[in-house]
Amino acid sequence: YPLKWTAWLWALVVIFWLNARDLIMGEAISYGLLIVAIYWHWHFFLRWINAENGVGPIHFRWRGDLIGRTLSCFRWLVPVFCIFSFVVTVLEFYGDMVLRDLIAEPSLMICYLAYMIFFMLIPGRGGKNLQAFFDQTGVGWLQRFGSIWRWLFIMVPAVLFGLTAWGYHYAAVNLGLHSLFMLLWLGSGLILYFTGIRWFAVKERRVALEQAIERRRLQQSQQKSDDPNNPSLPPIPDESTEFDLSTVKDQTRGFIKSLFGIFMLIGLYYIWKQVFPALEFLDQVKLWNYKAIGDEGTEIIKYFTLFDAFLFLVIVFLTTAAARNMPGVIEITLLERLPLQAGVRYAITTVLQYVTVAVGIVILFKLLGFKFEQFGWILAALSLGLGFGLQEVVANFVCGILLLLERPIRVGDIVTVSGITGLVSKIRIRATTVTDWDRKEFVVPNKEFITGHILNWTLTNKLNRVVINVGIAYGSDIEKAIRVLSEIVRSHPNVLKDPEPMITFESFGDSSLNLVVRFFLPDLDRRLMVIHEVNTRIHDRFKQENIEIPFPQRDVHLYNMNPNSSPPMT
Repeated sequence: YPLKWTAWLWALVVIFWLNARDLIMGEAISYGLLIVAIYWHWHFFLRWINAENGVGPIHFRWRGDLIGRTLSCFRWLVPVFCIFSFVVTVLEFYGDMVLRDLIAEPSLMICYLAYMIFFMLIPGRGGKNLQAFFDQTGVGWLQRFGSIWRWLFIMVPAVLFGLTAWGYHYAAVNLGLHSLFMLLWLGSGLILYFTGIRWFAVKERRVALEQAIERRRLQQSQQKSDDPNNPSLPPIPDESTEFDLSTVKDQTRGFIKSLFGIFMLIGLYYIWKQVFPALEFLDQVKLWNYKAIGDEGTEIIKYFTLFDAFLFLVIVFLTTAAARNMPGVIEITLLERLPLQAGVRYAITTVLQYVTVAVGIVILFKLLGFKFEQFGWILAALSLGLGFGLQEVVANFVCGILLLLERPIRVGDIVTVSGITGLVSKIRIRATTVTDWDRKEFVVPNKEFITGHILNWTLTNKLNRVVINVGIAYGSDIEKAIRVLSEIVRSHPNVLKDPEPMITFESFGDSSLNLVVRFFLPDLDRRLMVIHEVNTRIHDRFKQENIEIPFPQRDVHLYNMNPNSSPPMT
């Protein structure tokens, strides 16, 4: 990247601007060098990012044929534009009418003709190269109107060429200068857009790799779960522990597209508002007035204008885009870096969505000039209506907010509610979804989790206790049975040493001496498999140690009765 040439140009601009401001020609030369420096800088910047191993073809995935045509056309466009634009700018600021008519107007026509030829060459036959570039952006208004943009790029310099030839020199200069600024603004927006797309793509690829490694580790640790002789808790898909990358991708792309659209609208307004008076009139057309409080505390009259209406639509668009795409953007940019549990990340993104919508509504009401005290009677009527008809809906909504803030349950927790045990997979405004081990989704109103009784197996930790009842026959050696049970439990690798396992002789049963084995597991993932393995080992060891496991016995009395006699009375 030949930074020294652009540095020399900018240095010349500063030198002429500081030392020759009292001279008309010196000031004119400084303005001319400024235009050349801006264009020269952009030219070499584009050549740098579109080099063979540059950012454009490697990271932005820009098409090689379009890049090749653009760079080849730059070889003759840049010197032509720099020379003749410098001449036009200097003569325009110098103010000599004769020189302007003799030299400036032909130079300006050459600049517009060069740009018209440039935009006729780079799109390729039928504009396929330019259309492919617009399709690659994924921006709808660029894709749908690709052919219109192509002809617009060609017709604008052609129209300006015609205006110059017909004597409208001042209009051609001003329109051309603002068109150049708009072209540079569009180029800056596209580079920022592709940079954001690439940055999010790198982040998503890294997260996908981490998720693939984690899935592989879980598969290796749960290989026995597929064995019918070693059952375990069936895994439940959890949308929080491993967020959907396809959804995140759509949300980040939508957010970047929205920012790009707003970026272009801001540039369109501020670049062209001095050229087209109608844009300035947007702030002068008054739709209605409203009373407001001034800086000194006095009541003043303000007006809602067409510009405010335009700003209203922009805020609605931004609020909708932010609320829709914020979870993926926050997840991939901020929360993924923090050591937070999945349930905490889910709660943060959901609360931020609610806050974004609330802030957008407040800003819109403020822009419209409404005061919240004006809606006191409406709020009173709504409160009365909610108290009679929608109290359950409002209660569930408030309980949903409390669930996200107080977090007695979190996405990913295993809970038992209303006799149903499963994993909390979704927490929404009105209800929470619990997915049981049969993959059935139970939609439970949020009020049930706040006012009802629930069992959260993983609220503070996943430690859980297993209780196994073992019966031995009367006359068996109890101490020997307890010792065998202790050896079996303590030798299992998944049983915790602290808290220690406990084996107790609980009661005398009808047919057996009842022993109870209690031990703790670090989590719920292998609970069923551990119970299966411990029961299997107890059966095998008792068989080896000749410890009988009895079964219920009943005495059956048979009477040999005379068929001619009646049955005995009871």
